[in-house]
Amino acid sequence: VVHDRTTKRVGDIDLDVTQSSYEELLAVDVATGFRRDHNLSVKECPKHTMPLLEDVLQKVMTQNRTRVSIQPKMDCVGEAVALIKRLKCESWVGFNDGNLTLMAKVKKLAPELPVFWDRGESDIDEDIAMAKQNEFEALVLNHAVITQRKVENIHRAGLEVGAWTVNSDSEMKRLLELGVNRIYTDYPKRLLRILRQNGQASRKDSNHE
Repeated sequence: VVHDRTTKRVGDIDLDVTQSSYEELLAVDVATGFRRDHNLSVKECPKHTMPLLEDVLQKVMTQNRTRVSIQPKMDCVGEAVALIKRLKCESWVGFNDGNLTLMAKVKKLAPELPVFWDRGESDIDEDIAMAKQNEFEALVLNHAVITQRKVENIHRAGLEVGAWTVNSDSEMKRLLELGVNRIYTDYPKRLLRILRQNGQASRKDSNHE
């Protein structure tokens, strides 16, 4: 489980994930980037290795406060869905990405799994129609292009609205006031604080990738 194609941004070794074995990837300390960005010592932030998806799913199933949103960067949807079904962790998992083919495949293989379709500056009416056609649960837009009209149109269609990636307090507040349901952020504590201030702390609006 890793966000980028390479380990350069997060690790102490730069490997191409698609060209490396898992044994090779285990040599990478994936806490390096976090430790550097937050001026932490190895004692304060020990070495971490890259987990398998099964490791992540088994971990998240031990609690009931957070969920896993899987963003496939290649066609691994079939394998991921098979793993989810084997572990019986459907209630903990959703999928998000901008690749329509992959997201439609999720719904074909597992209609019960929620899909949050990532969009950019595309035609919102066409996106809504396509999301409804594929029975997706939400449209996730870049926060900079979200307007009141878009939020209202998406909600009117029976879909949720998501925003990525939102890291400033002012933008979080603006989006919440517009009625955005899902906020993807690198700073979930900031969002939770704002939600508590608004009396919305129980809402599952914090999505941290």
